[in-house]
Amino acid sequence: PILLYHVLGATAMSNTLESNYVSTLSPSQDSYLSMYIEVGSEVKINNNAMVTQADLEASNGVIHVIDKVILPATIVDLAVANSEFSSLTAALVQEGLAEVLSSTSSFFTVFAPNNDAFSNYLSESGFSGLGDIPSEALTDVLLYHVIGSSIKSTDLTAGYAGSLLTSFDENATSLLIGLDNGVTINSNSMVIAADIIGTNGVIHAVDQVISPQTVVDI
Repeated sequence: PILLYHVLGATAMSNTLESNYVSTLSPSQDSYLSMYIEVGSEVKINNNAMVTQADLEASNGVIHVIDKVILPATIVDLAVANSEFSSLTAALVQEGLAEVLSSTSSFFTVFAPNNDAFSNYLSESGFSGLGDIPSEALTDVLLYHVIGSSIKSTDLTAGYAGSLLTSFDENATSLLIGLDNGVTINSNSMVIAADIIGTNGVIHAVDQVISPQTVVDI
């Protein structure tokens, strides 16, 4: 799994690389683990390994030399690697949930709001920053974005799904998944990038923070 995590199933020359998630050949959950490639003045992988020599061409592909072994990443590792999720990861750390979602003894599906989604949420809620949101309320919001199993986009079904946010009677608070025009959550938040596969689950990026619903909202 570690060796295959260093391999992509296509020839990717350095001048074609873009900052994005890509699928490796390392198998997991009937799919393949993702890694995040960040292209700037240098090329960085999973916010850790750096390309030190690029474009060593061979008859069946290309090699890019790197300075570290890349270990297969959890969903938290993959979110941390991408600066577009910096608000989400800061919130998870602030509420002590990063460790929970890094567990390799469980699987999770995370509908991950990007930074723009958090900026809109803060503006609409009247908060100037994550630190202004009461801890219990922020924890509830974050847990509402998580399902306690790994569900790839091809396995999503329209209807209600239980989140990790539990009510007083320990019944999971529900998310409404729609599949009519792309994938929507609660008829509001749209999945904009799907199937970012980590060792303990999957991330689907969304464009709006999903607020816990009342029975009337549902």
